[in-house]
Amino acid sequence: MTIRLVAVGAALALLITAGPACRRVRGVSGTVPPPDVAAPPADATVTASGLALRVLARGGHGRHPSPTSRMLVNYTGWTTDGTIIDGAPIGSDPAEVTMDELMLGWQEGLRMMVEGDKYRLWIPPTLTHQLDPSKPQGMLVYDITLVRIVD
Repeated sequence: MTIRLVAVGAALALLITAGPACRRVRGVSGTVPPPDVAAPPADATVTASGLALRVLARGGHGRHPSPTSRMLVNYTGWTTDGTIIDGAPIGSDPAEVTMDELMLGWQEGLRMMVEGDKYRLWIPPTLTHQLDPSKPQGMLVYDITLVRIVD
C-alpha cells in the first residue's frame, strides 16, 4: 500500500511539473520533447546534406516513397529549445502529405523509410523553411512515423 502511494505521488509530481512545458499547437498536446532535442547525439547518422537521424522503430520490408508519393504520417516537431511547433502524433489521425510539397529535410528522411518505420530527424536550417520567415527557423527536430504510402 505504501509503495503504491509513493508511486502515485511521484507520478502526480511529474505531471504537475511537466504540465506547463507542454504546449498545444494545432491539436497537439501533452507531447514532451525528447531529451536529445537540443542537438543530435553522437551516435546519430549524419547524411552528406547535414540531416541527422536516428531510427526509433523499424517497420516491415517494403518500398520507399517516390518523389511524388502521397503518404500518411504521424509526427511531432520541436525547435531545439523543446517548443512544440506542429504535429499529428500517434493516437491522432495521421496527416496526409505529398513528398514534393515537403521541406527538403523531410523529403530526404522519408525516402529512407518504409511503412511502419519511425525516425527522429534533426533537420539543419539549410533543409527547412529558410526562405519563409513566417515558419519556424533554425534546426528543427521531428519524430516521424511512416504509416502508409497511399500512392
